[in-house]
Amino acid sequence: MHNLVLFCKSYIKDLDRLKILKESIDKFNADNIPFVIVCPKRDIEIFKSALITHNEKYEIILLTDEEIINKEEQETPGWISQQFVKIKFYQKNLCNFYVILDSDLYFIQNFYIKDFMYDENTPYTSIIEEKKEEYLRIQNYLKRYGKPYSFVCQGQVFSRNLLLDIEENLLKKNNLEFKDLFKISPYEMQWYGEYYMKSMPYKLYPTSNLFRHFWFQNQYNDAIRKGCTQNNFIEQGFLGIHIQNGWVKQKTYKVPLYYLFINTLFKQLRRYFKKLYNFLRKIYQKMR
Repeated sequence: MHNLVLFCKSYIKDLDRLKILKESIDKFNADNIPFVIVCPKRDIEIFKSALITHNEKYEIILLTDEEIINKEEQETPGWISQQFVKIKFYQKNLCNFYVILDSDLYFIQNFYIKDFMYDENTPYTSIIEEKKEEYLRIQNYLKRYGKPYSFVCQGQVFSRNLLLDIEENLLKKNNLEFKDLFKISPYEMQWYGEYYMKSMPYKLYPTSNLFRHFWFQNQYNDAIRKGCTQNNFIEQGFLGIHIQNGWVKQKTYKVPLYYLFINTLFKQLRRYFKKLYNFLRKIYQKMR
């Protein structure tokens, strides 16, 4: 059994974006963390042909939805069935921890096990303070007191042991299934995070977002206008970039040369006028 793997649930419409993610893992997976991809059975051969080069330095594992979730769960709306796959993957007993990645993100610098794990038994937990009605329903159901948090973050690390605890002490004891939890609120990461806060099976080591998110086109366009580059995101500590495929048309972040030229020109002009101002100010002070 692996201790840590990267995990991505995808499907045929996201294959082009998944290729970008996979190529970035080929390039930046410094510790050769295994990568698990899950897709519908009907797409598995296409995925194998499109993604596996046999030059990978890390282990790549392809599984089908049908190997993880039942027929009823497969027939739920697409975004809900993805939640079932992500939260039930632990039942395959392939790893102790898995990093949740979506097809529409990619890495931009070397990443290591230490980016996701404090030590071999303790993952970092992505957590921010956020109040949303859908998340509060979970907090209230579990009777967890305190500030509202969001755990819905790319790069969240799931613990198999914590999920087994959910299975034993939340589901079985109350004669429930995951589908019953999703009727309350269909956010698998939030259920995971709230249950962690309630049970505290290991010490919390929080981490902020690992990826620079572009949820909407205007966010992407604004960053381009400001001349933000990929190097800027690396300097800010981001491991990768997430471009939400439902709302942003670009698949990768690229700054047109025009914007780079304009921003460089403005920076040079600002420096020039600042120097000129200081020079004239010194002359003025000497003349007084």
